[in-house]
Amino acid sequence: ISWNCFFFEQEAVSFSDLREVVNEYAARGIDVTAANCRVEDGMSDALTAAAGCPLFLFLDPCGLGLPYADLVTILNGADRQHLPTEVLLNFSMEAVRRIGGLVTSPNSNEKSLNRLDAAVGGGWCRQYFGSGDSNPDGVVREFVKRLSEDTKMSVGAFPVRRAPHHQPVYYLVFATRSNHGVWGISDSAA
Repeated sequence: ISWNCFFFEQEAVSFSDLREVVNEYAARGIDVTAANCRVEDGMSDALTAAAGCPLFLFLDPCGLGLPYADLVTILNGADRQHLPTEVLLNFSMEAVRRIGGLVTSPNSNEKSLNRLDAAVGGGWCRQYFGSGDSNPDGVVREFVKRLSEDTKMSVGAFPVRRAPHHQPVYYLVFATRSNHGVWGISDSAA
């Protein structure tokens, strides 16, 4: 088995720490690359390396992460529809709660709301919070539904909490076109 691993980190101090870990793996002979950039800016290199090969895309952003349109484009690429392709992403509920609250706030921030729109694939999230429903879990359900429809993938979301009685800090959202992928993530989540 051969692995090509790509890591992207925009923040300089975190990138320095990441670079140390990546160098340890590179010294062991693993094909690993780290770049001090936004994931959107480095993704084309990773996708070029993955042409004709299976792809596991793990997105663990601080905040909102990769724009929805970019994610759908990657997952619907010609190769991606026919090769084993899976994505696991950290869907930050803290960011959704914080930014979603701006919808009805007198101190709204249009720049933040636009980032949320980009991350979830449109302004539907504003309508959700504007309707008076303040339960952000509905945002995750709608995101999963839309991602499944737009990519023709099986998509599931698994809450991660600090304690059983706490609200989710984030959801791990997993997408696959393989029944084995569905079984594997379900087994892991159980």
